[in-house]
Amino acid sequence: PKDRFLALWDQKGISTGALMREILDDIIRYGHTAENVRPSLWENIRGKLAELERAAGQDNRNVQQFLLAQRAILGGPDGPYDPREKLEMQLEAIRMTCPAFDPEDFRRGHYSLDETRLINQIAMTYSQLGERKRAADMYDQLLRYVEKNDRELAGFAGHYCLIAHNYAINLGKGKRYADSIEIAEKGRCLCISRGDYQFLPGFLAIQAADYYFLGEIEKSKKLYLQAFYVYDAYEDAINREV
Repeated sequence: PKDRFLALWDQKGISTGALMREILDDIIRYGHTAENVRPSLWENIRGKLAELERAAGQDNRNVQQFLLAQRAILGGPDGPYDPREKLEMQLEAIRMTCPAFDPEDFRRGHYSLDETRLINQIAMTYSQLGERKRAADMYDQLLRYVEKNDRELAGFAGHYCLIAHNYAINLGKGKRYADSIEIAEKGRCLCISRGDYQFLPGFLAIQAADYYFLGEIEKSKKLYLQAFYVYDAYEDAINREV
């Protein structure tokens, strides 16, 4: 069909792709795991990354990009990387497949889902460095790109919501509360219309915080209560306690 493309995968490619998805799931779980459980999970993920590196070899740029990007998130044996060091690793990773990538203006590029996930991580790191304006500009470019180019893809809703979630947090930290509410509301509506609820409680909690700082306390209370019970239903203990 004109709106699809086909690619041949050998058994090695299939098993490599499955291992990459498994690692991504583990890293998401790592972010929602209690501190006392994290060391064993961290070692498990590091082992899988080493296994992936052996299986794929040094010539597979996509896998090498994936490995560097995930190691930037996980940190080293001595703990998390400094944000500036993490940013250098992430920029090195994106330029493995997009050599001319410019954080200031990347609108004219063409990106895979993996590359847009990595750009999202780069924007998060700029936000951690306190460069909120640059992070917001990157999120805005990325959200527009995904809306324009990825809407027909199977994972569009989850991918859009991931970016919108982080964008709304960054706007809130920059005290742009009305803008944060608007982006979070777009994400909330997409969660509901597409039946993809992973980020729903996050959008509710973001809006609750924004309304609190705008002085609309009753709206804030209602949204925090909703977020609490969705996190409780998901058994997400860390965010439920927050």
